[in-house]
Amino acid sequence: MSKNKDKITYRRMASKTIQGIKILYKNSPHLVISTILGSIWTALNPYIGIYMSALIITELSGNRNRDRLTMLVLVTLALAAAVALISGLLNKYKNTYGGMANFFRGMGNYTKKQLDMDFADADSQNIKDAYSNITQNVNSGGWGLVYLLSWVEDLIKGVFTIIGGVALTVTLFTTRVPDGSSLAFLNNPICIILVVAVMIGVTLLAPMCSNKASSY
Repeated sequence: MSKNKDKITYRRMASKTIQGIKILYKNSPHLVISTILGSIWTALNPYIGIYMSALIITELSGNRNRDRLTMLVLVTLALAAAVALISGLLNKYKNTYGGMANFFRGMGNYTKKQLDMDFADADSQNIKDAYSNITQNVNSGGWGLVYLLSWVEDLIKGVFTIIGGVALTVTLFTTRVPDGSSLAFLNNPICIILVVAVMIGVTLLAPMCSNKASSY
């Protein structure tokens, strides 16, 4: 079989991904919900500490107002406690209601599907081969729907990590460096374009290298 026949379009891949998530949600909604919430929280919560640390450093390098510094430190400690609490609650929710045992209980749907089929179809070699591939993917290679959920989890983390990073780096391009500084050349639009180009290049190159490594 040629390489072109082995490849699927992004549209078909997206369609199959959505179909798989729907099946997972039907079998174990808590697993899908806890995975999505956990992924978003894991991706975004580091930026809370980064943002508060930046405010404290800015104040220390500027006015050094004691009252404001005290307030910033107290807010940082309160947010750190809240982050730990929410992380613990999400983990408890996932372990209690979204465990993989719930998913494997849903594997009975495959048997139910076979029982609903006509005997001639259920006994056909194509159906037997398809079911054999499903069980082998799940039990041996760790692929199938289980892998799909893991892939979606990584995708969500990546998307929200990018969103959080972009939100925090907006000031990198909007705040001017003082003209008397040795880094004043960073105010040049060409420099900003080069920085953006490097960021986009790294973003595109990383998955390409990862895919190439996986193919090897």
